[in-house]
Amino acid sequence: MKHLSILLAMCMAIFATSCDDNEEVVTTVPFQQIYTVSGSTGYTTLYPETTFIYEIESSESEIDLTISGITFHPNMRPITMEINDVPFSSTSKGFMISGNNIIPEVGDKDMPEYTITSITGQISSSLNASGDICKLSFTINNEFIVNAYSTPLIFEHNSQTLVSGDPMSNSVFNYNEAFYAVSFNTDTNTAQIELYNVKFHKNMPVALNLIFKDIPFSTTSNGFEMASESITAVMNNSEQTPMTDYPISNMTATIINDKLELNFDCVILAPGSSVGGITYTVSSSAGLLP
Repeated sequence: MKHLSILLAMCMAIFATSCDDNEEVVTTVPFQQIYTVSGSTGYTTLYPETTFIYEIESSESEIDLTISGITFHPNMRPITMEINDVPFSSTSKGFMISGNNIIPEVGDKDMPEYTITSITGQISSSLNASGDICKLSFTINNEFIVNAYSTPLIFEHNSQTLVSGDPMSNSVFNYNEAFYAVSFNTDTNTAQIELYNVKFHKNMPVALNLIFKDIPFSTTSNGFEMASESITAVMNNSEQTPMTDYPISNMTATIINDKLELNFDCVILAPGSSVGGITYTVSSSAGLLP
């Protein structure tokens, strides 16, 4: 997604100059986004990636949004919805989207039954993700709440990792340089968590980049839950080398109100051994970007 980051930077630079000249500039920024829909009856459904196209109009400070293949209920056929003339502001953190009571179009027809009673969002860049990220939330007729996320979900804001179990110290190792990427496979109902720049104790010479694969997940009314009793992590490299000397157990994770809480035990074994070792208990939290 690095090209999008360049596009976003160019787009903001163009806006800074075009605002003075009152020149219309339209920049199209596409995102593949997963989305959840929460209904008034209490259900929450996760839907696979679909295309969200943001057309950013400089002189009007408005965004036209086209969503291909969106649905609000498993029994509803997918539609292409256009949400036009959504106000936005350009800030140092990217584009902030906010609007109320917008009538969308479906098939070039106004659809007041799908009135967007409120919509908020943000498009910005992540240095760690080397690309642009987007988060969007809108409510339809005060009945359906749609939350859309560019994939994978990047968590790095106010990241904190607490590690206990170091035999060399009775204190808890506090570490705040890790970040995480979470993706979901709606066909298999499994998630993948990528852990970057991870350390388990202060004397660890090199930080690790790990992947937890094939984690069962479920949606809740306010987010996601993931759990696995046993995981063999793999290195996040081209070979994806299994980390058999670092077995993971008791892994649980939640994403609630855009905050990731990740907990697991990691046993560091002596090379070639399958028993014993040092058990580290890891508790991490991080906020969703943007």
